[in-house]
Amino acid sequence: MVGSRKAGYLTQVAAKADKLAKKIKGVYLNVCNVHPGPGDHTEATYLQEYLPFIKRFHLNNAHHSILENFEREKDDYVYCMKEISKKLQTDSPILMLEDDGLPHDQLIEVSQRILESNWQFDYAKLFAKSEWNGFGMNIKSLVELLAMCSISIYLIGRRRILLTSIITIIMALVLSRQFLSQWRRISISLYTRVPAPDYGTVAVLYRKPVVDLIGKQFSNVKCSIHFPLDVALANFLNSFNLLGLLVQPNLAYHIGLYSSIKAVGSWPVDIAFAPSYI
Repeated sequence: MVGSRKAGYLTQVAAKADKLAKKIKGVYLNVCNVHPGPGDHTEATYLQEYLPFIKRFHLNNAHHSILENFEREKDDYVYCMKEISKKLQTDSPILMLEDDGLPHDQLIEVSQRILESNWQFDYAKLFAKSEWNGFGMNIKSLVELLAMCSISIYLIGRRRILLTSIITIIMALVLSRQFLSQWRRISISLYTRVPAPDYGTVAVLYRKPVVDLIGKQFSNVKCSIHFPLDVALANFLNSFNLLGLLVQPNLAYHIGLYSSIKAVGSWPVDIAFAPSYI
């Protein structure tokens, strides 16, 4: 959460996250306050009375305040992950949720399911931008479009197969893949996955070995405007041949109106879930 903003992102996200965490036994919520000053983070200070908090700076930290924004983001991300892991002292996975990533109602339930399933992955991204998550030039998209055409032909009839198929594909492209995949929310068993993209850290579920690896080595990576956190982290994880998935449809909503990394002002507060079901 950026201190100078009045949108109240942190309060919205923390309230929803707390509500979801309380529904499932063994899920712990911690808010990681990495605001370096000057002054206190107003929302974080208020929420500290109600939620478990980890606070990085107890006094204004001038050195951290003047660090290059992208380096600050990386240092804060690693710090929060390490502190949460240290606090738990278990092999539990950690779900890192940024302060402007509003959780979907099924966020924790689906996270629990995929951890208990036979899905092979080291980390799973739970959000991707809609415009980057549509139909593409790949086998999966082709199969989905063919399946829609088959259903349309079955429902409408076989007299005009070509016309029905063309109209179905046009409608699918107009409505978008994200919209059409909403039917999967009927059951947590219907969520699917694709290879994780190299962008985005709004909501990411990490297994414990990956948490330890990031904590020990990712701090050595240099981030910049040309090599931001999400890209640097993906490159780092790929260098170890770790398997990343993107869960679909999205399990979080990105409610931020602008990037706090490129804005002048205070620093965000991250929220971390620690599910203890593996």
